[in-house]
Amino acid sequence: MNVPGRRHRTSCWIIAGHYVLLAVAWSLVIPLKGPADEARHFRYLQIVAEEQRLPGPAEKAEAISHHPPAYYISAAAVYLAARGLGESSTWHILRLWSVLLGGIALWLIYRLLALAFPEQPAVVYYGTIYVAILPHYLLVCSTVSNDAAVIVLCTALLYLVALRIVRQDSYKPALLAGLACGLAVLTKHTALVLVIPAGMGLFAGAWLQGEGKQRDGEAAGGSKRSFSAVREVLVYLGAFAFTAGIWLANYIGTWGRLDSDPPWPWYSWPHPGLWEKFIRAADGLYRSTWVQMGWLPGPHSSPPLQPSPLYPRPNLETPVFALLLPLVVLAICGTVVCIWRWYSQSDNRPRAVVVGTLLASAVFIYALLTQNAMFVNPGRFEGGRYLLPAVAGYIPLLAIGPLAVPCGWRKMAWVATYVIMLAMNAISFVEMYAYMIPSFAP
Repeated sequence: MNVPGRRHRTSCWIIAGHYVLLAVAWSLVIPLKGPADEARHFRYLQIVAEEQRLPGPAEKAEAISHHPPAYYISAAAVYLAARGLGESSTWHILRLWSVLLGGIALWLIYRLLALAFPEQPAVVYYGTIYVAILPHYLLVCSTVSNDAAVIVLCTALLYLVALRIVRQDSYKPALLAGLACGLAVLTKHTALVLVIPAGMGLFAGAWLQGEGKQRDGEAAGGSKRSFSAVREVLVYLGAFAFTAGIWLANYIGTWGRLDSDPPWPWYSWPHPGLWEKFIRAADGLYRSTWVQMGWLPGPHSSPPLQPSPLYPRPNLETPVFALLLPLVVLAICGTVVCIWRWYSQSDNRPRAVVVGTLLASAVFIYALLTQNAMFVNPGRFEGGRYLLPAVAGYIPLLAIGPLAVPCGWRKMAWVATYVIMLAMNAISFVEMYAYMIPSFAP
């Protein structure tokens, strides 16, 4: 009897069941055109599918035309197949297409973690299921937008980097990683933030291969290892430039910058002080990492358009995030400790580099969005959805970090995180039905 194989299949079914149930439920509960920019994404799709062209700069307000075209071109086939059923049915089918894309990303996350932790199935299971029940992930994977597609491609990028680090026997993953990164940027520009940490991971993977050859008695001096690692990164960057270079050059020529939205004037900022802006960005990004703002009732609930006995909302947001905070601290600090331990052990060094690459992707995307929320657009301090291209880098840390503590505490941390995240979904569902739809749905 293959017990590990049966356990693997059971884990996959449990993860898939959680995700499909929640994602499909959210796709049915959230009103059409309700999420941010969903109507504009849908209009972009209509133009591509029905007019066989890309929307121009003048159509930005109508069709979010500053976005790259890859998702809309690929989803146009789904739109054309479904449009005979009517607009509402077509919209729901396109939402199910996003659900499917989110499921593919989960499968890649599972494979990535299985590469790094082949003998620790609990880490693989919890690291994947946390993403599957992350409310903000469920939001973008149950509505019409390019977010689910870019998550798939960015997760594929991190998986290919991990494959190169662990297997250490082929340069093919570097080429494929460059293509995946280029396609991700052709889907949404936020994928650019992963170019550097992925390149760092590939460099480290090639360097580890040189170390292994040296231990096996093959000639692999420092200069040769450096040349091999640099060559690997150049292959990766070359494939990336081949895929996305022309689009990026054309985009900058059209919009004048990679971000089509110009910086807000200094006088328009709600908190002009540097420290105040940093605290605001850090607080907002922490809260919006987990849920769409307003999904948990509390001090940040939006007031209704008309006076309502349902407002103000009871404060459930503060205790939920307070309970989650020590688990987040454990995830970050524990991951750093584990990387340090694993890197000092030659057999565990590839695992250290894989997890270090995941951590680096999280650090890069949080740092960039913090900078953006402080100096470019203050509205992005609640922009947790802009973090999701690197979701495979930061949410699995909640399962990896507890490895630094004794087994009993570790299991408690895993279960507590799971329960809190399920509670966030339950509270959000109730809030959607009891307050948000009655107050804001058209």
